[in-house]
Amino acid sequence: MQSSIQTVIDEVKRLSNLYENRIPSPLLFDTLFKAEAMHREEIIKSNRDGVDMVIDKKRFVTGEQYYNETFKTD
Repeated sequence: MQSSIQTVIDEVKRLSNLYENRIPSPLLFDTLFKAEAMHREEIIKSNRDGVDMVIDKKRFVTGEQYYNETFKTD
């Protein structure tokens, strides 16, 4: 399974080749690769939190609740 971030990176590469490397800047790729690393850590943390929820008998939350409590800013 391909991550959402990797899909974006692949599409940017495809567009870069299509437009003969006029876009994007190396800075964009650097940002995308940093975002991919962050996404990986978020998934690892989510799994760890789910395991902790079962082992420590913490309150159950749905995936959407977990997302809203962990990542959503209002």
